[in-house]
Parts: sequence; structure tokens; C-alpha cells
Amino acid sequence: MNKPWHLFLLISIALVSVAFMFRADQFYLHFDDTYYVLTYGLVFGAGAIFFVLPWLLYQLVHHWLYSARLSRIHIYGTVAMLLSIIGLMLWESAQQKVVTAPSMEVYNRWQTFFQVSVLSCTVAFLALQLLFVYHLLKGILRTNKS
Repeated sequence: MNKPWHLFLLISIALVSVAFMFRADQFYLHFDDTYYVLTYGLVFGAGAIFFVLPWLLYQLVHHWLYSARLSRIHIYGTVAMLLSIIGLMLWESAQQKVVTAPSMEVYNRWQTFFQVSVLSCTVAFLALQLLFVYHLLKGILRTNKS
């Protein structure tokens, strides 16, 4: 694949399709003694926007990027980390509805595992975004030297 950033657009189109399929289904988000009612269509639509923005960024700056290898690392890593975070969130939400822990100790271990996993994926995601900045700056400096 010569332009791997088109993967962001492909995922965005898929998320918009899913948003239309589940636009009326709702879920409740409990945060700080307040319930927020969200639709899956809204969440998937926001996710589509979240994926189309880096695609637009790559469309604008791909001439200045340093190497295709760093682009692939950034793109595939970003997609993997975002999908991991979303998967962990959905898994945690499903576990909350279905499973009751046999003891508070098991529940606390499960929550710790979930929090550490999400934190690890978030740190990896942020490191990948710093890689993109490095990748862009190195490409711009290379272009200016020649």
C-alpha cells in the first residue's frame, strides 16, 4: 500500500455505516452521580470524525514526511491502540452488565487489570502521536536542507 493513511478513511467510512445502523440504540453513561444518555450512532459518528482528521492531516503533509516506514508504524500503531482502547471499554461495559464478581478482591483485581490495560494503551497511543511529530519535523528539516 503506497499511501497507508487511507486506512484512516476506510475505518471512518465503516464507522459512519455502523453509526447509521445503530443510530437509535442508546446506552447510559454514569459519571459523577449523573447519567448521560448517548446513542451508539453519536459515538460511532464521533469515532468517524476522530479517524477522518488524521487522514486529512496526512493528505496535507504527506509531501514533508520523512519515510514511509515511520508512517506505517504511526498509522498501524494508532489504529491498533485505538481499537484496543475501544475493545477494552466495550469489554468492561459488558462485564459490568453480565458478571458479578465472587468477592470484592476479585472485583478489585479485575478493575486494576482494566485500568492498567487502558493506561498502557493510552501511553502507547500518545507515544505514537509524538512519533508522528518527530516524523514530520525530521521530514521538514530534510526538505529545508536540500
